[in-house]
Amino acid sequence: MALRPGAFIESVTQFGGDPFARRRLIYAGSARVPFTFVWTTDLAGYLARAVDVAGVDGQHIDIGWTRPVSVEEVADIAARQLQEHMRTTVIPGRPLSALGSLIGWANPYVNEMSKMFRWFQSGQYVAETRRQQEVFGPAPTPEQAITGFLSELGYTVNAETRGA
Repeated sequence: MALRPGAFIESVTQFGGDPFARRRLIYAGSARVPFTFVWTTDLAGYLARAVDVAGVDGQHIDIGWTRPVSVEEVADIAARQLQEHMRTTVIPGRPLSALGSLIGWANPYVNEMSKMFRWFQSGQYVAETRRQQEVFGPAPTPEQAITGFLSELGYTVNAETRGA
């Protein structure tokens, strides 16, 4: 079996550390294009349980939340949970992709990053989590996963916004 996770929610910390302390998510791509996220802690749980699952040999199982969300939605959910205002700052994906196309011939890493940004912008980075739910049970909602992530970072989350 191969588990195929979505984008790691932890990636929102790659531009300058904890975005929730700054109340601003910085992301490369588009703030409005929804795609599949996964919280690494959830993925680790699926991986640990996968060794005991029968009948899934050779299968690929997409791993994600109950629905795709945009970076703006991640910020909105976190804002409700923290009861704080959150902003998003986006480094536009199209210029990054174009730059990658121009200099990608000299650096394979830049070329691959350019392809990744184009794919994110396409809106096709959306997992089908039906098989995940059949094998591992209900997928987490974005609200549940973001609650876990914020708690892992040491934040107290508004109890009324945890489940949704």
